[in-house]
Amino acid sequence: MKRSLRAACLVATLAVAGLAIQAGLAVDRDAAGVVLEFISPPIAVALPAGQAIEVRYRANRPAATVELWVDKALLAADPVVESAEITHTWAPAERGARRLRLRALGSQGAVLAEIERPIMALPWGTTVRLDER
Repeated sequence: MKRSLRAACLVATLAVAGLAIQAGLAVDRDAAGVVLEFISPPIAVALPAGQAIEVRYRANRPAATVELWVDKALLAADPVVESAEITHTWAPAERGARRLRLRALGSQGAVLAEIERPIMALPWGTTVRLDER
């Protein structure tokens, strides 16, 4: 049983690494000058399902609103205050790959910039070691 759990964790870690590579950089700067940035969690983080993490991000004008999505569900929509960090707490309800997505919207609701951050929710009780660099 332990061997299969380790194998599953290894596969999950590799999947998250692949998603991180596909997701690209954590900052999106579009042609209109909008900067949209994840501050935390770090790229390709893995955590036990049910454990809360702090999601911090920021955007600049001309974006009027920043939306935080988890997979296809809207978690929050906040007004943009120049260079101010926005913070929310989120916990994955069940194990598996998740995507946090930020969308910067203009005053008319048009999407100005969008970035994603992959998260892997592991089975509850899995030991997670964080890189302390």
